[in-house]
Amino acid sequence: MATKQLPASMRVWKYAATEAGLEGNLELHTAPLPKPDGTQHLIQVFAVGLNPVDCKPAEAFVGRLMIKKPATPGFDIAGRISIPADGHYMSPVSSSSVPQVLTLSPAAA
Repeated sequence: MATKQLPASMRVWKYAATEAGLEGNLELHTAPLPKPDGTQHLIQVFAVGLNPVDCKPAEAFVGRLMIKKPATPGFDIAGRISIPADGHYMSPVSSSSVPQVLTLSPAAA
């Protein structure tokens, strides 16, 4: 399998304030691609689901004080491992094996 060259940067949604709601403060930024240490996976994220548990604590008074900003919301992701952690049995997935269109039909089978 051919190894795909990783980009030098990535796009990331961040917020620096939460007044008037988190969704009104999200801005798209470009950041350097992180370099994982040997205990971490590097994951190419295809989609993120923002849930109330991601937004409400950040919007609350205590959350506004405790969360260092700028911050990126979201814990639920869909993606694939680009670089596995050292000694991990998983390997990167080639682009050719990732479907271009995702449907619920295969999940129902």
